[in-house]
Amino acid sequence: MDLEQDDLALVIKCDEGKLEIKPLRYEYPNSSDASDRSWIFTAVAVKVNGFIGSYTTLIQDVEFAILCKELKYCYGDLNKEFEFRNIERDLRLKIKGDGLGHFFVNVDCEQQHVRLSIEMMFDQSFLPKMIENLEEINKRYPYNRKMFSI
Repeated sequence: MDLEQDDLALVIKCDEGKLEIKPLRYEYPNSSDASDRSWIFTAVAVKVNGFIGSYTTLIQDVEFAILCKELKYCYGDLNKEFEFRNIERDLRLKIKGDGLGHFFVNVDCEQQHVRLSIEMMFDQSFLPKMIENLEEINKRYPYNRKMFSI
């Protein structure tokens, strides 16, 4: 699964490779239930130090908005630390700043009882593009502000 052609993705890059989280489409766009309409079929791809893995998962639109909010906090506070885990519990990002502009990311990707855990580091200079990409994702997949307050 090569996700490089469409730029609507959260990309976390490091010297050793990258993690891409790419929303593809709403899973249930015509559902009468607002909660069901919030699920986004999402591709996840990891290419780090010769390890390559990809899978699909469901992430709610509000989860992309929460991730964007947390990365904005990181940009304002280089000591920020947070953990993101989607409701499906098959993608976890634990991000911690060192106060000097470096962010360490522990990533767990899991599918059918198989887990890939990697550690990455990126520089604060990557945050604006990551935030910009998440804002674009949030424009294309807006969350229901009546249901969720973030």
